[in-house]
Amino acid sequence: MKGITLIEIIISIIVFAVIIIPLMNVFATVSRDTASGIFINRASTLANSYVELVLTRSFDENASSPFADPADLGPDSGESAVTDYDDVDDFKGYVFTDSDYPDLSGEIDVYYITDPDLTGDWDSISLSSTNYKRIDVTVTHPQLGTITVVNGVTYAAHTTK
Repeated sequence: MKGITLIEIIISIIVFAVIIIPLMNVFATVSRDTASGIFINRASTLANSYVELVLTRSFDENASSPFADPADLGPDSGESAVTDYDDVDDFKGYVFTDSDYPDLSGEIDVYYITDPDLTGDWDSISLSSTNYKRIDVTVTHPQLGTITVVNGVTYAAHTTK
């Protein structure tokens, strides 16, 4: 009768360990990358939904120029809930969480920018009111980082009161 010796069992375990450890590293990497992809998808979806919510509001409290002073951007007196917000800049400083995505939190920033036709971009912050506002929606996950969705809105192309 022939059996397996102790040395053969030990060698088999070592060979198995040498093969399985790299495979476990591959599975860990795939799992981590999948979690990052899910986060990116959920964070982008959440941020875009808030951008769409902001864009459903008027460009400014005032129906025409002069618009609100940059120092006055944010909720107006008596506007304490999102349902009270009636113009784009009321969302400035709005912080949100979503029950569908409990690990995600976000913040909205709204500010005037210099005419993009003059600057060539939507990045030049203006210290005075203009016909252009930029909306930044930033969504953060404690371990996976931050995603920012940016949208610009113009007075000429946006419905006002």
